[in-house]
Amino acid sequence: MKVFIVSSQKGGTGKSTLTVNLAALECQNKHSKVAVLDLDPQGSSIFWKSVRQSPEPKVLTVEPDSLLMTLSELEDDGYTHVWVDFPPVQKKWVRKSLQYADLVIIPTRASPFDLHSGSLTLDWAKEIGNKVVWVINGASVTSKTAEMVLHTLKKEAPVCNTIIHERNDFVLSIGLGLGVIEYAPKSKAASELKQLHQEIQRLSK
Repeated sequence: MKVFIVSSQKGGTGKSTLTVNLAALECQNKHSKVAVLDLDPQGSSIFWKSVRQSPEPKVLTVEPDSLLMTLSELEDDGYTHVWVDFPPVQKKWVRKSLQYADLVIIPTRASPFDLHSGSLTLDWAKEIGNKVVWVINGASVTSKTAEMVLHTLKKEAPVCNTIIHERNDFVLSIGLGLGVIEYAPKSKAASELKQLHQEIQRLSK
């Protein structure tokens, strides 16, 4: 079973949107059995599931102290991919829980504040020995700032080459309980997501 933890200490980086979209994309693989664990008190992933018509992926609210037990139960039940949506907090349990991930994903917007906040997750993951990668998320489609940030990040830490841009299709699909790959499969948003998913799968091996 592959476990992907999506985490950053800063809110507003698009963790939940990225989590449910990657999970929805994985569900299109008939060989995959997918779950999303929502540890964020805001419950964004749970909201998405509440308006979703499809039974997949399974989405659960999980308390930090029961994360390991839940992961063990999902593995026993034959789940192949689990995406974990972490809250934007600096807690000891966050650092401890990163050890359960096959890959830690740090979404960041192309701003100094976001990069600074995400660096703590990066340090924690490195200390534990996790594979970890930055993902530039919610980038402006009219600015080259994200490309500049990508170039800078590559000098310091692993970063996905795919940049996820801020697009209406992401917003509209969330409100319908859909992944963008389901809502607008031929859109630029879906294309970026598929490229990112491929990168993440390679990095988690």
